[in-house]
Amino acid sequence: LGLHPLSVRNFEKDGQVNWNLAKILILITVPGSIIGALVIVSSGSNFINKLVAFLMFAILIFYFWNPEAGIKEKEPNKWWSFFYFLRAIYAGMISAGAGILSMTILIHLKGLKALQALANNLIAAFVGGLVSVIIFMIAGLVDFRLGFILLAGNLLGGFVGSKIAIQKGSKFIRSAIIVVIIATIVRLLFFG
Repeated sequence: LGLHPLSVRNFEKDGQVNWNLAKILILITVPGSIIGALVIVSSGSNFINKLVAFLMFAILIFYFWNPEAGIKEKEPNKWWSFFYFLRAIYAGMISAGAGILSMTILIHLKGLKALQALANNLIAAFVGGLVSVIIFMIAGLVDFRLGFILLAGNLLGGFVGSKIAIQKGSKFIRSAIIVVIIATIVRLLFFG
C-alpha cells in the first residue's frame, strides 16, 4: 500500500494520471479484490508458486511478441476491462505478480504507454490493496509489525522509483518489466 500515494503524486505532477481512467480501474478492482481476498481467506493454497511462474512466462511471451507495446499508444481491445477484473481477483488472492499482470493488461489490451499504465494502475492497486488488507485484518492474518516495516520501505521505494520512471520513460519501464518477469520466473522455479 505504501508504494502508491507518493508514486501517484509524482506521476500526477508529470501529467501521467488520467483520473477518469483511474476511477474505472477502481470500479473494476474493488469487487475483484474482495472476491480474491475472500477466496484465499477461505481456502488457502500451495500451488501459488507454480501458478505465478506460469503466469509470468505467459506474460513474457506478450512482451517479446510485440516489441512496440508500452512505447506507443494503440487502440484498446474491447476485452481489456474483463481481463483487468480477472487481474483484480488474482491480486486480491495472491498479489505476487499482480503489478506485472496489471501493466501487461493496460499496455497490451488497453493500449497505454508503459508510463501511463504504471501511473494509472497505482491508484486502483492502492484501493484494491486496501480492500484486501481490511479483509485479511478481519480474518486475523495481518502481522502489523512486519506490515509497517514493509509500508515504510514501499513509501520510500515508490517515491524514488516513480521519479526514476518519469525520468527514464516508457522504454525503460518496459525493459524493467521484462527483467522482473525473468527474475521472478527463475526465482519461483529454481529457488521457490
